[in-house]
Amino acid sequence: MRPLAADEVRPPAVYEAVRAEALHDLLAQRSSRSIAVGDLIALLFENRVTVAGALEEQLRAAQIEEPGRIAAEVEVFNALLPGERELTATLFLDCDDPAEAGRRMRDLPGLSAHVHLEVDGSRVERVETAASPPEAGDETVALLRFRLSEDQCAAVERGGEVVALCDHPGHRARTVLDDAQRRALAEDLGR
Repeated sequence: MRPLAADEVRPPAVYEAVRAEALHDLLAQRSSRSIAVGDLIALLFENRVTVAGALEEQLRAAQIEEPGRIAAEVEVFNALLPGERELTATLFLDCDDPAEAGRRMRDLPGLSAHVHLEVDGSRVERVETAASPPEAGDETVALLRFRLSEDQCAAVERGGEVVALCDHPGHRARTVLDDAQRRALAEDLGR
């Protein structure tokens, strides 16, 4: 996936004028990219729209207008984008109360290492990443990177079964992606 360029990102003064429409577009993208894995965790599969939206919201919140600082933020956020034959997902603990979320994470050590994708019954390779989503700021959010084989990419594109699962002893769940979700991931593979 092509990285974002600094000149594609709207600084807060420009973004504010189109924010309502931009948020509408962002929510539309997220609807087919947000996957609940049981009742505890959710995966948001990232693409250029979701990453740019999160970046523009962060720039707005911090009132960052300087081109150099915007370029630096773009570089940080580009780490969330998938590479060739990759999918990236931000893992969220689905809990509104930060104290409760922190307690749950302590009860589920190493949770992110137990979250996987399968394509037609074949587990997708996980790529270790030190990056965490820049907007996260806590341990209840993690970045997951999955590298698909050529056969897995082809299976996703032709309509094969895609499953998101968690096999942590404290949280076992399995979600078969619906067709809209699978198509969104196929678009990300962009082959």
